[in-house]
Amino acid sequence: MRMVIVAVGVVLAVALGVPAASAAPAAVTAPAAVTAPAAVTAPATVTAPAAVAGTPSAGVTAEHPLLDVSCVSSKYCVAVGYYEEADLGDGGPIAETWNGKTWSAAELKLPVDALGGTLYGVSCKSVKSCIAVGDFFVKNANDRTSLLAESWNGKTWTVALPPAPAGTTSAALSGVSCATATVCIATGVYTPPNDTAAVLTESWNGRAWAHVAVKLPAGSTGADLNGVSCASSKSCVAVGAYGRANDAGIVALAELWNGKTWTPSGPPSPAGATAATLQGVSCVSAAACVAVGTYTNAAGYFVGLSESWNGKKWTEVPLPKPLVYGELFGVSCVSPNYCLAVGAALPTGGPQGTPASYVWNGKIWTFRSVPVPPQGGGSTATSMLEGAQCLLATDCVAVGQLDLGSSLQYQYGFSGFWNGKTWKPAATA
Repeated sequence: MRMVIVAVGVVLAVALGVPAASAAPAAVTAPAAVTAPAAVTAPATVTAPAAVAGTPSAGVTAEHPLLDVSCVSSKYCVAVGYYEEADLGDGGPIAETWNGKTWSAAELKLPVDALGGTLYGVSCKSVKSCIAVGDFFVKNANDRTSLLAESWNGKTWTVALPPAPAGTTSAALSGVSCATATVCIATGVYTPPNDTAAVLTESWNGRAWAHVAVKLPAGSTGADLNGVSCASSKSCVAVGAYGRANDAGIVALAELWNGKTWTPSGPPSPAGATAATLQGVSCVSAAACVAVGTYTNAAGYFVGLSESWNGKKWTEVPLPKPLVYGELFGVSCVSPNYCLAVGAALPTGGPQGTPASYVWNGKIWTFRSVPVPPQGGGSTATSMLEGAQCLLATDCVAVGQLDLGSSLQYQYGFSGFWNGKTWKPAATA
């Protein structure tokens, strides 16, 4: 089963005390234009589920979670994720488009040396301009992953390979945000020769990808960036986590982009937290951002984390915990006074739970339950919402995965639409 949130692996690496990495290496200049490599068509995606959202058709056992979504209107959204073969073997990336009524799958291609792949993030500026990012396994390379980007022109997806720093042994992009069709920033993680998890950012100018160096907080011992949001071409915020020297813990990380350089900005850690990471962020301006994630409390349980940025400092915002514990993976804001955050509610404090959402009014978060199909979720299932996009306070969509609670624990695509008061599930392709 493919790891859904790439940050998990980085956090574990940091916790194990991998060698220090004080900063990312110098920028690597991309070629004048990235030529799409020879590609092979990915195998067909799984058959669309039956009428009940998230329920697979008879005989279908392949997994196909959705990890992120981007919308340009209520009648046009693009969601991305991955699928695996029926035997839980390597599959490939998937992309689905929403036309206001139904989801449909689009054909995707992979590099010829790819063995499976995943798209973790997507950002659309129009129906003819989307960028999706992720990774793919390289054939005969001992599970080594390489950077993957796909661009959408409204009809077809085209593969591109962003440049990784020299000596990279493995890399993945987990988030992307486009200020315009020709200005995008992608974030992720790579492993240099010394086997240290290091942050990764890439910029897209409409023709080519280029690696951009990131300055980390002093004394960091490994880090990654999970999500990014650009309010303009000269104002982006990226979030993730880094380890502090001498086993002093894992703390949330935020980086600020001014169009030329990254500057670290440290969100406060919750009282008693032994580890914290930010998974998603949404900015409506350079002075109004909300970031969400997870921290581990003193008892070792996962607790949802929220931080707000006013252009000068970060402030932790407490979350209500209707089911005791939880995790947040994605957030979308339409104004400083309205955001929707999505994740999972964890009744037992462990890593399994049911889809959950919270609404922000500029002061407090309010929990909003997410209905799931019969047998879809429960204390023994691994169900969650992972990405969200709001166009208005009354027009939001979220995507994720639904575990039907069987012993096989297959994760199927799941989507829901929020009208400001209630959630309505919708079948995915």
